[in-house]
Amino acid sequence: MVLKRNKKIGIVFLVFCFLFIYGNPVLAAGAAQNQADQSATRAVNYLNQYYSNAKNSGTGWAAIGLYGMNKEVHSNFYGCSDKTAQGSLDSLDTTTDAARMILVRLATETDPANIVNSLAKSQLANGKFPDNIKSGGEELVNSHIWAMIALKAAGAHDWDVQAAVDWLGKMQNSDGGFNFLAGSQDSDIDVTASAVIALALSGQGKNDPVVAKALEFLQSRQLNNGGFAGWYTENTESTALVIQALVALDIDPVSPEWVKTSVSPVEALLAYQLADGSFAHIKDGNSNIIATEQALLALGDYINESSVYSRLKNNIGQTAKSSGNSDIRADYWAYESINNLVKGGVMNGYPDGTFRPEKPITRAEFAKVITLASGTRDIDSTKPVVFTDAGPGHWAGAYINVCVSKDWMQGVGNQTFSPDSTLKGAQLITVVSRIKGLQVDAKIEGDEWYKPYVDTAAKADLLYPGFSPESNATRAQCAYMINQAFK
Repeated sequence: MVLKRNKKIGIVFLVFCFLFIYGNPVLAAGAAQNQADQSATRAVNYLNQYYSNAKNSGTGWAAIGLYGMNKEVHSNFYGCSDKTAQGSLDSLDTTTDAARMILVRLATETDPANIVNSLAKSQLANGKFPDNIKSGGEELVNSHIWAMIALKAAGAHDWDVQAAVDWLGKMQNSDGGFNFLAGSQDSDIDVTASAVIALALSGQGKNDPVVAKALEFLQSRQLNNGGFAGWYTENTESTALVIQALVALDIDPVSPEWVKTSVSPVEALLAYQLADGSFAHIKDGNSNIIATEQALLALGDYINESSVYSRLKNNIGQTAKSSGNSDIRADYWAYESINNLVKGGVMNGYPDGTFRPEKPITRAEFAKVITLASGTRDIDSTKPVVFTDAGPGHWAGAYINVCVSKDWMQGVGNQTFSPDSTLKGAQLITVVSRIKGLQVDAKIEGDEWYKPYVDTAAKADLLYPGFSPESNATRAQCAYMINQAFK
């Protein structure tokens, strides 16, 4: 999996060393992740403040962006008025409006079935989705792209995916790009990136000929500062869309092949953020709400290592609505705990849309979870890391630093942390007890050293069902314990 940064330590470290000697160093993956986290938090705060003013209305993209950051959204907020939340088809004739409202309703946990059915049935015999659901039209490539994205996000089945993919492929220009209008040879970054997202959601990988050619086009148009220009103007939205396209294909946007003069698209995007947390449309510009929303979408995808449109899929029904994890059903014993932590940004699922609740949690994962759950804000990726196996570039290095500095966790000897090792129930409860400041009656030596901690945690109602001190703790069990401790 390309986006699993913990498997790329060696590559990232070598690239870091090479560029340190021969040029400006690329921002380490861990540092980029931390900067993205902080940037996204500021953007979320800005949007909360902006839309708290009843005079400020929007199109609903903020709701999708907030969902992508695992933040709670409501159908009557962030531009989702009662009228649009109900999704009256009379006001949603334009295909792009219908597609957008499907995504908004998924993000706000409002059933989009009526719009989904109408959009799916509008597909033409040649595979294209019309420009307008009622009046038709075959000029707008963008309408087709966003219809595909919305229907895949909604998990719709009553449409011909392959025919839609084939039609879109025929619209590709000789340089690999796509244009807003069918037949136009003036390829555009924004439309090309959106097309890649639609194709990725439809099952086309990075080696698919159409996708590969589109990626070549995007790389050829990347600016020396790492960003991108749509319609001949360098801007936030174009860079954000490319990041979303790469993540949709499981390509890390800070990987060496997407770095220009030591700057990745993620770093280029962060350069547009202003002091108040908003983003400007262009360099040295003023706050722009559309740019801010699109930047948040990209940052959410990068942070979560998966497309928000994949995570929206199956958001209606028995799956965990807020987390979007397809393997967590409403009757799962830790459903509420997992949802709470995912919504709070404390835990994440995997890029394939699963949470893998029965998978043993690793020491690195736990370090991040407890750091975020504790509300710790002094997460500094620039501090030196003393562990040889969790050094520069390790995705959890900053979180491990926090845990060790606060004496919540320790290394395992010989300057190693063993980040990929699993944790037993006794180890989990000991760390949580330390963070919560629980008074342990009396510490004992020997094989049952953990007994006082377990007894104290039991009195505080922190133990997960079936707690076993000697068994590896799972991600679900960790979620339950953390939710109990910090709710």
